[in-house]
Amino acid sequence: MKKARLAGVFAVLAIAVSMAAVGSGKTPTSSTATVCIRDDSASRFVTVDTNSGAFRFTNCETGVTLIGSGTVTKGGAVVSILARGASILFDSADQIGIAIVDEGNGLPTTITDRNTADSVCGCF
Repeated sequence: MKKARLAGVFAVLAIAVSMAAVGSGKTPTSSTATVCIRDDSASRFVTVDTNSGAFRFTNCETGVTLIGSGTVTKGGAVVSILARGASILFDSADQIGIAIVDEGNGLPTTITDRNTADSVCGCF
């Protein structure tokens, strides 16, 4: 049941990423390479290389750190990275990021960052 629920969450995010990439029409503000997406409401973050697809997720509350790499898709200002256990979406024009990560417990952890321009990745 948990795996089916997690798969459904990733499928919905993948559809949203595809639609955003096709319909964005925006141009990137820069050729961003490394992005910090820090959750607006909890002490967790993901650092993403938008060119290679490499990412590092950290949950400062639980001490969980996951490192991985995914497939990069770019459309206008929108970059998506899809990997086993992680889906990441970054809009460089609006400076918005969202990530859904499986920490290994079968439940998705969502990171929402409404302003990546002011994000600092680190546990403090």
